[in-house]
Amino acid sequence: MKISFYFLNFFFLLAITSQAQEADEMVFQSAFSELAGSTSREELPYYTFNKGGIVNVEGNGLLDQEWAEGVILSFEGELYRAQLRYDAYNDEMQVLSDGKTKALYPARIKGVRLGEQVFVPHAFIENKDKPGMGFFVVLAAGEISLLKRYEAIQQQAAEIHPTQGRKLTGDIKIVIEEAYYYSSKNRPAAKLRTSKGSVLDVLNKRRKAVAKYAKENDLNPKKEKDLIALFDFYNRQTENH
Repeated sequence: MKISFYFLNFFFLLAITSQAQEADEMVFQSAFSELAGSTSREELPYYTFNKGGIVNVEGNGLLDQEWAEGVILSFEGELYRAQLRYDAYNDEMQVLSDGKTKALYPARIKGVRLGEQVFVPHAFIENKDKPGMGFFVVLAAGEISLLKRYEAIQQQAAEIHPTQGRKLTGDIKIVIEEAYYYSSKNRPAAKLRTSKGSVLDVLNKRRKAVAKYAKENDLNPKKEKDLIALFDFYNRQTENH
């Protein structure tokens, strides 16, 4: 799905520390059109070594095996061109620097454009209401923002036996799945169930209008493009009131 970058704005929160910090009140502060310029700098911003890969498994958790040119927007508003790829297993944006793989500090950047996607670091509820910080793809921006997270899941591999059917091999493989989240009022992102009722619960402030819009346009929230349409409609209604 192609996103109109010229009208898509960033949103970001400050990094989560051992003591909760107040998130920046400006949501989607910097227009992503900044990243479309050709005058970005060549130097890399802040980075650290990546955590390393995983062994004895099938797959490595990379969203794309190949490096691609992307643009990084630092918290200081500076633009950097770099060879990038996203590692979903380690949840890190990797940078190719002098032939070595390194990774960006999420708390030191506002976002990254990689191919047709905008990645931003954002706080989210991880396990048992424990906040974490990870990279999310921005799908819809506004009062309630729609985000997508790539999650690398370990699964037991299987093979098809000619007489016994599906048989587990004992090997482990990495599978990348997509999960949807929503965020509002500078709160950590929460996972979104894509059933009609769950989406309407999240967009409850304009519930009747959203439900009517979904029915009139035959929208299915389990389809990403339809889910985006529902959040975009909600946010437009909010802006107009």
